[in-house]
Parts: sequence; C-alpha cells; structure tokens
Amino acid sequence: MHGSDEFDRPIGLHLGTKIEQAAFVIAITHFCASQLYRWCDPRHWNKISVVHCGLSREFLEVEPTPPATAPHFVSVGRLSGEKGHLLMLEALARVRDGGIPATLTLVGDGEMRGRIEAAMMRLGLNDAVKITGWADENQVRTHIANARALLMASFAEGLPIVVMEAFALARPVLATNVGALADLVINGRTGWLFTPGSVDAIAGAMRDCATAEPAALAAMGEEGRRIVREQHDAQREAAKLRVHFAESLGHAEASFQHEWLARAEIERA
Repeated sequence: MHGSDEFDRPIGLHLGTKIEQAAFVIAITHFCASQLYRWCDPRHWNKISVVHCGLSREFLEVEPTPPATAPHFVSVGRLSGEKGHLLMLEALARVRDGGIPATLTLVGDGEMRGRIEAAMMRLGLNDAVKITGWADENQVRTHIANARALLMASFAEGLPIVVMEAFALARPVLATNVGALADLVINGRTGWLFTPGSVDAIAGAMRDCATAEPAALAAMGEEGRRIVREQHDAQREAAKLRVHFAESLGHAEASFQHEWLARAEIERA
C-alpha cells in the first residue's frame, strides 16, 4: 500500500476486508501503516509491516554535482489537482516580484496543463516557467541535476520516489508537510518543510532556498543523500519483502501439510 489515493476511498476499496483476509500487508511508510490501522480491527495490526520503496544502485551511485547557483527550481509529477501547481505559480510570482529572478521547470503532463498554462499567462510567468511534458528517468535525472532544489506543493502524498531521486542527486527538497514527506524532508537539515495550501509558506521556502549559501545547500543535499542511501536502497528493501513472502509461504505449506495429514487420518479411519 502506497497511498494517498487509496486513503480517499478506503470503504469503496474494502481496505478492512483485504487486511483481514491477507497473510501479510506491506506499507511503504509508517504513516501509510497508520492509515491502514484505522480501517481494520487492532487484532490484525500485527500483519502490517513497513518496507520502503527504494532506488536502484545505479541511481544511488550517481556522482552528485553541486546545486545550481541560479534560483532555478524543478517540480516533477503529474499535472493534476492534488499537486498544488497553481499555488506554486502564485508563490513563484511573489518571489519574482520581490526581486529574486526565480525560474521553474515543471516535468510532467496531465489534466491540469491547460489551467496551469492559463495561470502562467495571467501571472506573467511564461518566460519563467517551462513545462516539459512526460519525461523518462534519464530526462528527470537531468532536470533535477540542473536545479537548485526540488519543489513540491502537494495537498496529499505518500512518499514520492522523486524525493528520493532528488536526494540521491544531493539536491535539497522543498515540500509540504503531508503524508510521510517529513520522514525525508527534515526542516533545516535536508530542505524546507512547510504548511500545505499556503502560498505564503511556499514563497517563504523558495526565498530561503534562493538566498541560502551554496555550502548550506550542498550540506542539505548530502544529508538527504546519506539518508536515502541508508533507508531506500531497492536491493535491501527487496530482501525484506522476500522474507515476508518466504515466511508466508512457509506458514501456508505447514498449514497445508497439517490439513493433508488430518484428511489422511480421516480417510484411514
């Protein structure tokens, strides 16, 4: 279970029934696990374990470069309502009106693109914002590497892979305090964590990042990289998942053997 879409309709998805009937349940964060606890009887809580999403070694072993000196931000994700792009643009306009020539690249596409483009026009941001459309992993990596920081203004999230990718590339992250983002975005240590739904909060974080000393930004990025390498290595997390499958299959085999032996005794009788 990843979230956050599933947490908007837990009854329709029968989360409680699925948990009760499952041999085990994997949540990608403790926040995600807490939401699953809400929809099942506490006697099933012991089925729920946390195994993080992870990055490949190829990504984790990329040699990082220093963050961009220019106040250029990148946002990666579907252009949809819950990502907060319209507030992000309002914040960017305020930052630029305050004398900071900040720019933004939106990597992705989606149903909100028309509204985002209209907002760019209304706010006079056509020269400051670029929408790339869909991008592959290599293109995403390049866009993140060319930025000063990753910016997220989401109203709801689980724990996006792109945050891990940004930290793997030693880029600070500016993000709303939703879902499990606080697990990685530690205010003042790996980036800026701010209140969701607030243009002032987004603009304040952007200003702080745009005016931060290069050494401070580099230290944030390196700390994020250290945490991601420790907690989000795909091979290490996959090994944890393998243990859950192995234990479950072992229990199933034991149960089958017990049932088979009982049936054989009945037949002999």
